[in-house]
Order: sequence, then structure tokens, then C-alpha cells
Amino acid sequence: MPKRQGNLEVIVEKGEDGYFIASVPALPGCHTQAKSIDVLTRRTNEAIRLYKDVAGILDKNSAERLRKAKCGLDRRLRRSLRKASSRFP
Repeated sequence: MPKRQGNLEVIVEKGEDGYFIASVPALPGCHTQAKSIDVLTRRTNEAIRLYKDVAGILDKNSAERLRKAKCGLDRRLRRSLRKASSRFP
């Protein structure tokens, strides 16, 4: 089920082994997994930041804006992921 983090779509699925899996289609190869939604949220945010850093997308100004916006993104993503997790058995 797709969720958004800032302007990026995050797809969350639950694997047969019970792990939640997050993928970011706009960033090829950007995936992470965790047993809980809280940990998945942190790992997804970290994966996106690392992907952008490695890809050289962030300049100094946008990196600072991202740091300032991080708290709001984390809260919104965590809330969305909690709602989504309630749909899984």
C-alpha cells in the first residue's frame, strides 16, 4: 500500500515472515525492512537520506532544509504507517 514521505511514495508490504518491507519506487534500489512500523519508519527515512546523499542530489541548502523538515516528515510517515499496519492481520 502506497504512502508518501514528503513528495516520495513509499510502498509498504508485509512479508510472509512477518517483516514489514518498505520500497521507494522513485529511488531504484531503495528498500528496507523491519519487524515493527516504528523501526521501519526510521529505517525508511534513513534509507532515503542515504540514497540522496550518495546520489549527490542534496546540496548544502537542501540538506539543511531536509534536516529542519525531518521531524514533521517522521511524524507524518509514522502516523501513516501505523494506520497502514492496522490493515495487516
